[in-house]
Amino acid sequence: MSMTDEELYAVLSKLPDFDRYPIPESWYAKFNIPKPKILTMMESFTLARASADAPGPNVKTEFRPRAEGGVRPLINVEVPTLECTPVVDEPETAEDTKGK
Repeated sequence: MSMTDEELYAVLSKLPDFDRYPIPESWYAKFNIPKPKILTMMESFTLARASADAPGPNVKTEFRPRAEGGVRPLINVEVPTLECTPVVDEPETAEDTKGK
């Protein structure tokens, strides 16, 4: 059973994020849908960052009342130490590259 363009458009256009779905080129003129604008590079980066930072639909956001005095106490934890050990690759010799 295949649906006509009109039937399919009627179903899809009821979705809250219908404007984000890819649709056939012919639908823009047929159903008088404005074409999406092309984003600038900065707009694209901003949208990508906002999408990545947004919590998912199933993530509860916790709202806390204002703390007494305006500042919440910090938890005292030991500051971790960081050690960096450089590892220098040995140069390859003719023996090392024979099997490659």
